[in-house]
Amino acid sequence: MKTQRNETSAPQEITLVLNAAEGRLQVAAGNACADCTQQAGLLFSFEMTVPRQGTEILAPAIQDAMKRMRVSMQQIGRIAVVNGPGGFTGLRLALSTALGMARALNVPCAGVSYTAALAADAAAVLHAADCGSPLLWAVLHARRDQVMVQGFRPDNTGTAVPLHPVTTFGVADACSHMAAVTQSCGCKACLFGSGVQRNADAICRHLTAAGISHSLLPARFSHVRPEALLAATADAVWSHEPVEPEYVRGCDAEENLPRMAAARGMQPEKAVEALHRLTTS
Repeated sequence: MKTQRNETSAPQEITLVLNAAEGRLQVAAGNACADCTQQAGLLFSFEMTVPRQGTEILAPAIQDAMKRMRVSMQQIGRIAVVNGPGGFTGLRLALSTALGMARALNVPCAGVSYTAALAADAAAVLHAADCGSPLLWAVLHARRDQVMVQGFRPDNTGTAVPLHPVTTFGVADACSHMAAVTQSCGCKACLFGSGVQRNADAICRHLTAAGISHSLLPARFSHVRPEALLAATADAVWSHEPVEPEYVRGCDAEENLPRMAAARGMQPEKAVEALHRLTTS
């Protein structure tokens, strides 16, 4: 676990942000700040990579980090959680932890879009570096040969404005989609995310063949900085109701249920009916 602290006095009411959309667990605490290039609002953050132990580790790790930073749980004024897109298990882990803490502390919650936070982080850095205004493409790994894609157009302040909802494609179809939209806008494409890291050669090959000027941001832009997580909460909608997940594709176990049931001597149709009954009753 890596923990970092910004040397500022602890605020009276802390915003806590949880993210487990992909492989790592991220927690950031501090004051929401609309400019995610700034660190003034960050009190502390930590991240962990625990593929099979997140449920047992996340809540105690938050409690331990706050104790070591000499911050009381009662100073938490609101809790934000990345609600998608991402992996089913990670999203459920973060959402359930956020809801449990919010109910115990009687504080409001809000959902944060993972692709929007990634795009805002990239847009702020590119804007600060005066790199122009390329179309930004968040490309997340979905499963083998599949990616989740969302395009953003930065405005003159460096804010990333979404062009359309997140969509799941095969890699080749994703490239065709990105090429068509980028070409219609007459600008360069800038791509980032776990899907870029896993499919860089194929993406470059397809976009080059389509005549699209593009650049792939390094792996650092495949996860959100804690400052950007906090910044993403600045315009969030807070409520005491549970945060709804944003699932872009089905759960692997649910999609594979007929095959798994047949392998265990069960009738696939009966297994699907039983799952539907259990999850809707």
